[in-house]
Amino acid sequence: FLMVIGMYFSNIFYLGGTLGIDYLNYHQDMNHYEYDPDGSIEEFDYFTFNERLYTRGSAVGFKLGFLLKPIQFLRIGGAVHFPYKYKLNETYSTYMVSGFDTPVDGVSEYESASPESNYYYKLATPFKAVGNVGFQIFKFALIDVDVEYIDYSSMKLQQGSDGYDFMNENQNISNAYKDVLNLRAGVEFRLGAISLRAGGAYYDSPYADTEANRDADYLGFSGGIGYRDKHFFFDMAYSYAEHREQYYMYPNAQSVVNDFNRNNFL
Repeated sequence: FLMVIGMYFSNIFYLGGTLGIDYLNYHQDMNHYEYDPDGSIEEFDYFTFNERLYTRGSAVGFKLGFLLKPIQFLRIGGAVHFPYKYKLNETYSTYMVSGFDTPVDGVSEYESASPESNYYYKLATPFKAVGNVGFQIFKFALIDVDVEYIDYSSMKLQQGSDGYDFMNENQNISNAYKDVLNLRAGVEFRLGAISLRAGGAYYDSPYADTEANRDADYLGFSGGIGYRDKHFFFDMAYSYAEHREQYYMYPNAQSVVNDFNRNNFL
C-alpha cells in the first residue's frame, strides 16, 4: 500500500513524500548432513539435522525526496528513507535423525523433533539516503548516476514478546556491520524509435573489517535495447551480477565459500 504526496515550484523544484505499508514473508528450510564414510568413528554412522523458520510481518515507512532542474539538460535529485519498524512473528522448529553402527533392541536409527515455537519482536531497518544526477545530451543520450548511503550498523531488534531487550544482539549488529556507499550508473542512446541502454552497479559489503565477509562486494552489469512509437513499445535487457560470501554452519566450523552468479533476461 502506498500514499504519495507531491508538489512543484515553477517547474524547477519538485518535492514529494511516500507513506507505505510493507509486508514481509520469509521461509527458510535448512538441512545439514554428516556421515562416517569409512567407519573410523566408533558407533556413529550418520545424522541429518533440519531447521525450519517462517517469519512474517508488516511495517509502516516514510520516504521524502526532491528533484531540482536548474537548467534544461541537468537533473539533481535526493531522497531519504526513514527506518521501517517491522512487527514480526517467527515460527521455528527442528528435526533430527541419527544412525548408528550397532542397533539397540533392533533399532539403529533414532529421530526426534522439537516443539514448534512462536516469538514476536520488532525490527528497525537501517536509514538510507540517495543522491542522483542526470544529464540529457540534446535528444540523443541520457546519463544517470546514483549514490546510495546506508548505515547497516543502525539496524535494531526490539521488544521481544517475553520482554527481552536484545542488548547483546544489537551490540553484535553494531560491531559486525558498517555504513556503505553504493554506486549505480546508466546510459541510454536514442536512435529514432530505437534506444540502446547499458548500466553498472557496485554494492559495498555491509560487513565490518573484522568480519569474514568484509570483501563480499556485489558487482553487476546490464545492457538492453528498446523500440517505441505512438502505438507500440518493446524493451529487452540482460543483466549479470556476481557475489561471493563465506558461510559458517556453526561457530568454529570450516567455512563454505559460496559464489553467486546471476543471469537475468528481462
